[in-house]
Amino acid sequence: MGKKKGNNNDWPSRSSGGFLGDVEVFVDDINHCSTDSIDVGITVAEEGKVDKKKKKKRKNNDPSRSEKLRTAKLDDIEFAGSSSNIDSYTDANRFGTVGLANEGILENERVDSVTNERETQENWPPDCYSFIALHAPAKAPSFFLFGIFVWGMQITFLILLVLRVASHQLSTNDVDNPVSDFYSSFIPSNVDSLSRGTQYMAVLAYCMFAGESVRDVVAAVEMWPNFRKVQKGDEVNMIMLSCFLRFAQGLLASCVVLLLVVSTSDVIEIILNFTAVNFISGFDNVAFELAQCGKYGPLMEAEAKRIENLPAPPCIARKYRHVRYRWTIIPVLAFLLCVLGRVTYCQLSRKIWMTTTLRVQFADNTNLKMFNGCYAINKNLKGSRTRNGDRKFYNSYEALLRQR
Repeated sequence: MGKKKGNNNDWPSRSSGGFLGDVEVFVDDINHCSTDSIDVGITVAEEGKVDKKKKKKRKNNDPSRSEKLRTAKLDDIEFAGSSSNIDSYTDANRFGTVGLANEGILENERVDSVTNERETQENWPPDCYSFIALHAPAKAPSFFLFGIFVWGMQITFLILLVLRVASHQLSTNDVDNPVSDFYSSFIPSNVDSLSRGTQYMAVLAYCMFAGESVRDVVAAVEMWPNFRKVQKGDEVNMIMLSCFLRFAQGLLASCVVLLLVVSTSDVIEIILNFTAVNFISGFDNVAFELAQCGKYGPLMEAEAKRIENLPAPPCIARKYRHVRYRWTIIPVLAFLLCVLGRVTYCQLSRKIWMTTTLRVQFADNTNLKMFNGCYAINKNLKGSRTRNGDRKFYNSYEALLRQR
């Protein structure tokens, strides 16, 4: 603390922020003084404490901490002391200790420290894809095949779900879509408003509150190796293979979710489909946890515990993970919404998925046999609004012939 001239009154305490350090300052003059504030001119004299150890030269011309303090704005300089009567300060020159609080420097240093710590302390993901990334098939075939087996189970279940929805031979779904192309064979020609709203909400929730399948896509993008940071001994090829398999499984799961959503008109079934896909995408995490518990043998248990605490190489560690997360989620969400929007447009259109001709057949024991026959849509008539769209009118072929 520097000496002060004049009265022995204490310095007033006026502090609104944290202090970066202490420096000695010289008060040139007092411009204005009142009971609420004091307006002074300050000149930084020298640093309060000098490190006795020899300072190392900084690389890349990085300014030292004291230089940052000297270049701080005078608006951020605040006195540190005890409260007193400000009117008693009349001397022109005073020495004191001040703290320099620069919120911009504090915030930047806080963010940089968090991101640097995250980059240095990043570990391998605790799932079966880490077995593939760390073990080549020639060096450790058992660990590699364990990861491949889990991935194969995921892909098999997802393909079975696709065949259940899209295959004519393997599916028993009855769809009312009049068009005979591939997509309309498993997508209903129309759904009610409640189901349509649930479809959009389900897709938004699927991406915003990322489930297992979406997180696999994000993890594959985040872990793709940065070749500028590759070090000697890094299994880059195995890391790339692991990322590719993870990305393929996550992308296929997202497509399956979309197929299940657009092919279902029941609200409860839409939600249950999400649960089924997330259950399949979580096989890798469940298998890794079982390996940690020793269910697959002591050798697999020891390796799983080692992977969980194994630091990740710098080539896959990311400082700002939120950047790649955003650039992965946004395209996936945009793709799903575009496809769902196209399906909605086809369902609401009067030209695309519209039944133009239908046949009616009543039972013989009824008095409605006169209405049996084929009917064609009358596009000139528009009925009242219903929950499934505008009501359509159909005329019998006999009526059409009479009109001609």
